[in-house]
Amino acid sequence: MKTLKTTLVSLFLVVLSISLVSCGKTTKSSNNSANSKEKELNKMSIVLDWYPNAIHCFLYNAIDKGYFADENIDLKIVFPANVNDGISMPASGNTDFGIYYMKDIIQTKAEQKVPIKSIGSLVQRPLNVILSLEESHIKTPKDLEGKKIGYAGNPMSVETIKEMMRKSQADPEKVEFIDVGFDLLNALTTKQVDATTDNVENHELPMLEEKGLKINTMYTTDFGIPNYYEMSIVCGEKTLTEKKALVDGFLRAIKKGFEDMKNDKKGSLDNLFKYEVKDQFPLSRKVEEHSLDILLPKMQPEGKQFLQQDTEVWEENIKWLKQLNLIKTDISAEDLLYANKEIK
Repeated sequence: MKTLKTTLVSLFLVVLSISLVSCGKTTKSSNNSANSKEKELNKMSIVLDWYPNAIHCFLYNAIDKGYFADENIDLKIVFPANVNDGISMPASGNTDFGIYYMKDIIQTKAEQKVPIKSIGSLVQRPLNVILSLEESHIKTPKDLEGKKIGYAGNPMSVETIKEMMRKSQADPEKVEFIDVGFDLLNALTTKQVDATTDNVENHELPMLEEKGLKINTMYTTDFGIPNYYEMSIVCGEKTLTEKKALVDGFLRAIKKGFEDMKNDKKGSLDNLFKYEVKDQFPLSRKVEEHSLDILLPKMQPEGKQFLQQDTEVWEENIKWLKQLNLIKTDISAEDLLYANKEIK
């Protein structure tokens, strides 16, 4: 669900379309809180990685509970029109924050000098999973030889699969990669492809299982790919310079929203469903309940804080990307991370 194909040059038109329709709908912003009625709030915005689903409960909790308003923030949530909006929009200043993917953040920062920093690791364990129908008998990287693999347009995904296959003594040249964009589920179930990557464990997998389909799963980290953070929240460097106090306030608010997400799963999902985009992205309560159970231990693993960013994990992935020649420019975790008192 991610790509680097869209350039910042065309971003202005994209942002206009999002501002007007936000994929057909915008969510309520945090100025609906009673706390905001007595004071003028600072407008800020975040573009999601996809449409609203269980992973975003912390944001909607913080809006409805007034946590943003308590920090003098009126937060607008924007839906992406393109799959790289999560990094391109905050980089250009068209939103303050975005949700994006660790390895793509590293590559984009290193090779394109995009002015962003990660302000918190949203999901501290991988979610990406390779899915195939059980009848295809795909269980190992070797089984992918001679098959068609659908992906969501991101060259990083292709290179990761190829490296996984090489580490498993399989031949990646015997695989046909097909860019299916966002249409991962349909491409698999209609057998346009034999397997898909860029799926996330908490969404596509439970959706397929809800349909009664028997699915095989494969995780690249089981076959030599280093552990990584699935998603991070990024912020434009200009925003960090000009609105540092508000950025810190944003972090405080979403940490409170996440505590509610952990402690009141039912209430958090009830809140999420108030923002459901029914006409375009209908949600299943059963799927989102399953999704939340998968997400919570990955968003805050045992012994970790929510949003924690370990330098070692970033450095390991920088090293891995350089070994594969996916980045050629020297870069360090310090170049990528925003460190502050809100996240130890």
